Amino acid sequence: MAFEELYLRHHGRVLSYIRGQVRDPELAEDLAAEAFLQALRHFHSLRRQEAALAWLLAISRRTVLAHLKRQRRELLCRQRQGSWIPAAADPWQDLEERELVEALRGAVRSLAPRQRQALALRFWLQLPGPEVARRMGIEAGTARVILCQALRRLRQAVRRYAEAG
Repeated sequence: MAFEELYLRHHGRVLSYIRGQVRDPELAEDLAAEAFLQALRHFHSLRRQEAALAWLLAISRRTVLAHLKRQRRELLCRQRQGSWIPAAADPWQDLEERELVEALRGAVRSLAPRQRQALALRFWLQLPGPEVARRMGIEAGTARVILCQALRRLRQAVRRYAEAG
């Protein structure tokens, strides 16, 4: 069976399954597309054609779960965004913390776009290293190097801030 035939035969069932999980028709379409993309990437691993629907539904389930995890992480990040720096009782301490945050923001802005992307994926969305690499379309080792370089530059910025303090 060719992948096109698999898609045509099972797309409706996969979409129905995902719609039942997320209850948002547009999101379900996006997740179904993502699930079929994963299926295409791993089509070579489908051993028995008669098990194709079960295989697709397993991929769809993992796709939905990954989406829900991302959604939860993003919600937690947004909740923390406004309150991740506690208000200091000492106005000088509050000022120092704000200056440090501004120094870090400046350091992040000075990073190369790929370094900022890798940091956002790894630490903002809390994705594991292999997923960072996959999303960036690069090898896992390359992603690690990019992250290491970015973190080194941020550590240097914090060191400079502390020395200037």
